[in-house]
Formats: sequence, structure tokens, C-alpha cells
Amino acid sequence: MDIEFVLSIIVFLSIISFVTYVIISNIPVFRTEAAAEDIRSKSYEISQLLLLDKGTKNWAKDVSNGVPLDEVRIGLSSERRYVLEATKVEVLDGLCNDAYGYGYKDVRDWVFGPSSVYDVRINVTDGIETLAFCGPIVSRTQRPEFQTVRFAALDDGRIVKLLVSVS
Repeated sequence: MDIEFVLSIIVFLSIISFVTYVIISNIPVFRTEAAAEDIRSKSYEISQLLLLDKGTKNWAKDVSNGVPLDEVRIGLSSERRYVLEATKVEVLDGLCNDAYGYGYKDVRDWVFGPSSVYDVRINVTDGIETLAFCGPIVSRTQRPEFQTVRFAALDDGRIVKLLVSVS
């Protein structure tokens, strides 16, 4: 064997080892960025659903009359875009706070599925009072969290802020 051949093999293996090390060391960074993008898209998706979707016809009355959550689609919008119905906001608050036999866990499971690892907090406020809050009692602070803030009007003329946090 020539010395040039041995040197070329050593250089080749060094380059391959370096490239492999760089790729392997970046995998956790990519995984973290992918998880952050996932919760960002979930937060935006839920805010879109609540803000721009009317839900199934009369879902607020149906839920208050005992219709199971999996038979309705929740939406806070009225007939006009970016205008929320105050009664739907009240029913959402009741859903999350055991007023209709459901609690936060039931709403979370309805949004994400029963085997979800996500937590969601939905807060509707007019700046003076919280009109609806749906979230866990104890928040997990070790996990990444993304919050989408949207503004809308209530059908009674008040301006509200819709905060959707997913972690």
C-alpha cells in the first residue's frame, strides 16, 4: 500500500466522521424546533376554530340540554366575521367549569383527542373581566408554550381579547 492511499483513507474517514457528528448533534435542535412549530400551529388552529366558526347549529343550547360534546362542533362566531356571540362565550365558560357536567379535561380531550399530551388554555376577556376561562388548574411550566392572541367584538359591542395557549 502506498502512503498516499493510506492518507486518503484517513482523510476520507475523518470527513465522514465530522459530517456524521454534525448531523447527529443537530437532531435535538430540529426536534425542538418541530415541537415548537407544532404547538404554534395547534394554538392558531384552535383560535381560528373559535373565532371564525359558528359551530354546529344551536350547539350552545344542545350542550346546555345535555347533548354529548362529541356530537357538536364548538365555535364562538356569530353570522359576521370577528363578531362573537356572548351566549356562546358563556356556554364555553360553563363547559370548562362543570356547569353542564363537563370540565376542562373533557374539553381538552374533545379538542385534541383522549390520548393528548397537550394542555390548552382559552381565555376571553374584555380588559375588565374574564368572560370565559378554560384551562388546567395547575399549569405545567417545564414545557414549551405558545400563545395566540386575537381580537374580536362581542355581539353586544364590547371588544374582547381571545387568548389561546397551547403547551
